[in-house]
Amino acid sequence: MSKGTLARLLALATRDRRAFAIAAVLVLVAAAAEVGGPLLIKVFIDEHVQTGSYPLATVLGLAGAYVVLQLIAAAAGYAQGVQLARIALAAVASLRERAFATALRLPVAWFDRTPVGAVVSRLTNDTEAVKDFYVNVLGVVVANSARVIGMAIAMLLLDWRLAIPCLAFLPAALAVMWAYQRVSGARFRAVRQALAAINAALSESIGGVRAIQLTRQAGRFDARFGELCSTHYRARMASLRLDAMMLRPLADVLMACSMAALVLWSGTEAMRGGIEIGVIYVFVNYLGRLAEPVIDVTHRLSMFQSAMVSGARVFELSERSDARAPRLQGPLPADTRLRAEGLGFAYDEGPAVLRDIGFDIAPGRSLALVGATGSGKSTIAGLLLRFHAPAAGTITLGGVPLADIDDGTFGRLVGYVPQDPFLLAGTIAENIDFGLGAGGARILEVARRAGLGPFLASLELGLQTPVGERGAALSAGQRQQVILARALLRDPAILILDEATASIDSATEELLQQALHALRGKVSMVVIAHRLSTLREVDEIVVLARGHIEERGSHAQLIARGGLYRRLWELQRMESPVDLSV
Repeated sequence: MSKGTLARLLALATRDRRAFAIAAVLVLVAAAAEVGGPLLIKVFIDEHVQTGSYPLATVLGLAGAYVVLQLIAAAAGYAQGVQLARIALAAVASLRERAFATALRLPVAWFDRTPVGAVVSRLTNDTEAVKDFYVNVLGVVVANSARVIGMAIAMLLLDWRLAIPCLAFLPAALAVMWAYQRVSGARFRAVRQALAAINAALSESIGGVRAIQLTRQAGRFDARFGELCSTHYRARMASLRLDAMMLRPLADVLMACSMAALVLWSGTEAMRGGIEIGVIYVFVNYLGRLAEPVIDVTHRLSMFQSAMVSGARVFELSERSDARAPRLQGPLPADTRLRAEGLGFAYDEGPAVLRDIGFDIAPGRSLALVGATGSGKSTIAGLLLRFHAPAAGTITLGGVPLADIDDGTFGRLVGYVPQDPFLLAGTIAENIDFGLGAGGARILEVARRAGLGPFLASLELGLQTPVGERGAALSAGQRQQVILARALLRDPAILILDEATASIDSATEELLQQALHALRGKVSMVVIAHRLSTLREVDEIVVLARGHIEERGSHAQLIARGGLYRRLWELQRMESPVDLSV
């Protein structure tokens, strides 16, 4: 997994070849300047300190050159850091955008199985870990590798015999890195999974805080969240114990052994007169400087492993093959007849929830789906909206299978008013427009058609009134009217209403019914409703029972037939204080 993930992350970072080439040049310049400093000190020691000769011009020249090299190293190091950070942030932004774009196109069935918090964790925590890889791992490894290679070349050129004990620790350090990478992957996956579970629990609990408080279940949710935090704590501690054992301590031991070998070897050679003091200084200086990048890299192995796990999770999301690819936009079909034949469906290979469903809605006609809870009404709506694909049968619009219609055309043809409306924390106008870019006059017109006229007239800011988080500043009925206006703004040929009046008062329901009545003959409608009193003007009513069609016909025909629909009708008449007589 790590090799494939690493290759993809590197490919993502090197897409901008010019920026990467500039960073590489800066890395080399910084490494060369840093390697050159000790060599100037060597010249000063061997040619001046040991001989006792200090010509002013030469000494000042060496000092000036040393200062210039340090300034170059500092400036190039700063510039390379900024350049690498720019490359890293661009790569992470691209990865995050790809993952988000894929998530928006995944089948609704995937979201039914995946907690929202887990998706948020991939798009936030996991992408941040990938950013740490680019900024704090890749940049450090590239810069430190250049330093190590530069110092190793200088050592070999100065005295290959002294270079052996200094460089001998490098293979051992690489072996430690390899072993750490092999054993740490599972631990970091456990940490990421535990963190995703925490995010999922947070999203679920905060979203349901009203129900939790009302049922006094805060203690139970506290306990469950505490267990998740304990799981994360144990996974994190297991990872930290491995870090503490295999990273800094082992690197320090290896460097200490190399320093001892260098002191012993160089001391012996110096007593024989076979080595210059300046060379010994350079090797001691280089070895000290070698320790820093090697220890720095080993210390960041935990970030690397975490990033590999996180990168794999983000790539798994962004590269899912079941995401719908955007289709080329086509012309609107002249015929908007909606036809379903032999529909069958089951959730996740479970029992069939729909069997042999069929209906035909001519342009401008209306169809109602009624039945007890669990009879399959909302599942049919999900198939019509392409949230799910039918397991059997076909759905066509104007003779074209729904799956073959491009997203832009489908969005203009089909409007949807759900039972639970989705509103952004913006203004009423922004929530009606929803990215369409319509003018204010057009938005006001559809708002009035949806029954919002009197309400907007009572507001000081009118359409520019903020609706609050998820429409908290509006009533349930007003939220539904905003959603209806949003659907009408797109002039749909087909309007699907899924229990759109289930949670609103009678006065608001009357306003919505008037708005829908004005659409009769102009827009095809599929209405899902429990309130049967709203269905007397519908052209055809399909009565569902346990996933199949029990009855069909007009309101009057079904009442006269005396079947399931008649029983449901009479039951609602008994439960309602309002006169619902035929």
